[in-house]
Amino acid sequence: MNLTRVALALFIMRASNLALMMIGPIFLTRMLSVSDFGTYREFLAYSTALMPIATFCFSQSLLYFVPTFPTHVWQIVRQSVRYTAVGSFLMVAVLAIADQIAHGALLGPWAIYILAYTLLSVNVDFFEQLWISQQKTRLAFMYSSARLTMRLLLAVLIAYFSGDVRHIIFALLALEGVRLLLSLHMWRRSVEPEDPPLPTLGKQQRDYCLPLTASLAVGTFNKNIGNVLVVRMLGPEALAQYSVSSYALPILYVLRNSVSEALLPKLAGEASAENRAPDLALWMRTNALFAILLVPVGVLLARYAEIVVSTLFSAKYLPAVPLFQVYMLSLLTDTVDFGVSFRLLNITRKFVRGFVMGMIVNLTTLVILLPLMGTVAALIALMAGQYLAAFYFGWVQSRITGVSFARTLGLPVLVRVMLAAALATPVLLYPVGDTPIDIVYAGLSATAYVLVFLLILWFVGAGESRDLLREAGNRLLVLLRLRKVAR
Repeated sequence: MNLTRVALALFIMRASNLALMMIGPIFLTRMLSVSDFGTYREFLAYSTALMPIATFCFSQSLLYFVPTFPTHVWQIVRQSVRYTAVGSFLMVAVLAIADQIAHGALLGPWAIYILAYTLLSVNVDFFEQLWISQQKTRLAFMYSSARLTMRLLLAVLIAYFSGDVRHIIFALLALEGVRLLLSLHMWRRSVEPEDPPLPTLGKQQRDYCLPLTASLAVGTFNKNIGNVLVVRMLGPEALAQYSVSSYALPILYVLRNSVSEALLPKLAGEASAENRAPDLALWMRTNALFAILLVPVGVLLARYAEIVVSTLFSAKYLPAVPLFQVYMLSLLTDTVDFGVSFRLLNITRKFVRGFVMGMIVNLTTLVILLPLMGTVAALIALMAGQYLAAFYFGWVQSRITGVSFARTLGLPVLVRVMLAAALATPVLLYPVGDTPIDIVYAGLSATAYVLVFLLILWFVGAGESRDLLREAGNRLLVLLRLRKVAR
């Protein structure tokens, strides 16, 4: 399966799962009060912040190590499971002690449930990454979709019949417990004979994962400290509005992460097979593609934020609209995925310093602006830290590879894409309300905007963006010809 097909399969998988994730909150915002929904989001905010750190990146490392050492797959899996178990239990123990010392101020009233949910969720949870690394995207899709569907069905059904947030949390705990037992059974049945263990592979995996974990811990702290301070200082209703403001943004990351997860095993496997340094030319082309895809969609979401929020979450969440629009600016830091290039270049330790710098800026901005500006300060602080980290990563990689700083960040393409997006905005000036006919007008305007954007980009874009547009056009023509032949 080639890179395009793998990326497309992963995109379909991520988009389907994200659609399921979007459906749950849409129902829950209508079944629960704003305060109760904020409490539910508080539980998830803590849990989703802790889970990536508790894995210590060992499950994610399968995307790199399985294609690099294809004859030692189950050794890598065993190491990942053991290291994750030890790391997650140690982290939970430390947090439990720290929360007791702080008299419950660290994790709040749901501390024991948050820690239990974290342990149940992260252990023996490697199948998705394993199957992606082996290009078995159909199995990965079935596994992740089934897990997510069950989680959302439970939350929505219990909210409908009881309306009690506690019952939802208890059900999620029970579900993850069942998932853990089933994963153990699947693991035992899946193990196959392979070459004798490599004695140095464990150390390689630890050296690879621990710097990533440190950077992930700081990055996760950066992303979630705003949630914690908002709920502590402004209450659960403010957190509910803040959560809604960021719900639409993950759809824009789906394609980027899908391409990245397909790109990393491919480039790692090629470099290992040929015993050479990884070629980052393809990585830079994908960053140009991210810019072309993300920027115009971000503009459209910001323009029609009121329609999106009121349609998906009801009018009681309209105060989230300005936050929703401000959050779109964070897209500019996500057009370049340094996670792929730093892992390929084996400079993951550099992540820590960049994220620490971003954390300092984030915290400083939060302390200064949150009392003055309210919830929007959390977004401003988050983006300030993200921009600083992105520039630092670009500078580090530029020095190592010898590629200019501007080209490493993709600025020649990004500036032209932003120019094309700005020049096409008059198409969106037609005023729209929130009636069904206005939604139709918004859809037509959005379609016209994309076409005008692509036309302008063809004339103002760099050669790289023109090559991508030409390639996309050629693929579309091939697809249309195949359909004619089929008819």
